[in-house]
Amino acid sequence: MAAHFLASAACVLVITDGVMRPPAALLRTHMPAMAALEKDAVLSSQEGARAPSVVFGQQPPALTLLSPAKVNMFLRILRRRDDGYHELASLFQTVSLFDTLDFWLRAEEEPCEPDVPLCSMEVAEGSLCADLIPTDESNLVMRAMLLFAERTGSTQRLHCRLLKRIPAQAGLGGGSSDAATALHAANRLAGFPASEDELIRWGGELGSDVSFFLSRGTAYCTGRGELVEPVAPLQPARCWLIKPQIGLSTPQVFGALGLSAGEELPGADPQELLDQFSDSVDDAPYINDLEPPAFSLVPLLAELHADLGRLGFTAVMMSGSGTTFFCIGEPSPAAADTWQAELSGKYGVDIFGEAFCFRGDDPALWYAEQPTVPAAAAGGGAEPEGAAEGAAEAAEVRGAPPDGFEWGGIF
Repeated sequence: MAAHFLASAACVLVITDGVMRPPAALLRTHMPAMAALEKDAVLSSQEGARAPSVVFGQQPPALTLLSPAKVNMFLRILRRRDDGYHELASLFQTVSLFDTLDFWLRAEEEPCEPDVPLCSMEVAEGSLCADLIPTDESNLVMRAMLLFAERTGSTQRLHCRLLKRIPAQAGLGGGSSDAATALHAANRLAGFPASEDELIRWGGELGSDVSFFLSRGTAYCTGRGELVEPVAPLQPARCWLIKPQIGLSTPQVFGALGLSAGEELPGADPQELLDQFSDSVDDAPYINDLEPPAFSLVPLLAELHADLGRLGFTAVMMSGSGTTFFCIGEPSPAAADTWQAELSGKYGVDIFGEAFCFRGDDPALWYAEQPTVPAAAAGGGAEPEGAAEGAAEAAEVRGAPPDGFEWGGIF
């Protein structure tokens, strides 16, 4: 199954106010439980990583990690704080659209030259809008690596190559996810001097959504979004991402919301919404308080939302501050063969066929990584004690996989 259904590769138009990376063969034989889309993304990253680095040439990276996108299952804006930020309550969920980050370490025995920076990065050929991605300290990846070095005293000289697949200004958290991935990578390559709790706190300093990606993939987020409460994984679901070519910045959308300092925005109780999503993603109410201001800025978004709502999906909603919409489930049989071409023709959207994804419980591993397969499981022999009971318990929690997917430890 193809990981993405991409209608076009045009860059976003912005409205403004003024552990070691294993070879592909090992991935195919040692990760049989990985879901089809995620496996495709990993194997694709392996192929992309063979291109020479502008700094390290053909030397393979020390570590390659996948960085997921996110959607907001609900997003309540509670009030505008006196400091200008908005208090929110939201259920975040990672999805299987990934950026790829390769990391290299300069050898310790190499002389430390004054013109060699502690941290550096490059953007891989084939990245979305590669020419628009900065590689200086304005990039969250660079800021994350430098913050880690500052807080831990690490002197490792780290270089990152970013292959960008998650669209910018989309409400998908791509930049925040990349920053969280860089924090994890820096910590891992340094031998884990920092705890997960420390990384989460540092992530909150980098950006409101960064801390979330250091969770297991499902979390209830409050404050500016930096207060992360992990919750049980949601039931598995197909999640289509529909990205218009136009983009909106988060400050624009919050500005259009129009709250004054201290003003509250009435609406549904976030705790009740959380309880409903915990019971069922199919029956829960999908609420995003940022849809009205986003639609006022770009009326075309309201039209696209209405067209998506007529296709028979379980739910349709904008993610975060937009402009991406996500659709849960599948369209009606009558629309199944034509909806992508029709939407692409009318709106010029990019369409990604994805699913919810999750990070395993081992804090030493990242998204799309699997624990080492025991010898007995890989090549015969007795099943590890308790394996059958553990598999049965996991299956009971997860339920059936979405149609068209294999079920494994990540999905």
